[in-house]
Amino acid sequence: MKQRQVHQTEITVGDGITARIGKDAHSNTALVRMADPTDVWIHIANQSGPHCVIEATIERVTDDILRECCTLMKPPTLAGKRTEFTVTPISNLSPGKNPGQMFILNPALCRAIFV
Repeated sequence: MKQRQVHQTEITVGDGITARIGKDAHSNTALVRMADPTDVWIHIANQSGPHCVIEATIERVTDDILRECCTLMKPPTLAGKRTEFTVTPISNLSPGKNPGQMFILNPALCRAIFV
């Protein structure tokens, strides 16, 4: 089976926490599959776009860290527009059949952040 390269941007946020942002659907899926179940996932609500995985538990991830990651993920077409992002632990996701597709298992474990 052919292995795909994971295209991602890796950044350090907060107090040395690593966050990774996918560049395409295959990379988004790979990021989620490689993540720890307690890591945090961010995605633009109700739209296709990059996924971000923060390598920390939800308790360690501050609103400032979330806003920083969301700002970096936000596509230029949404610049200047208030945009909703969904935040949830990786354990609350189930990959779909299509690359980049994720299903939320329990909406009660999600929170919204606006940037």
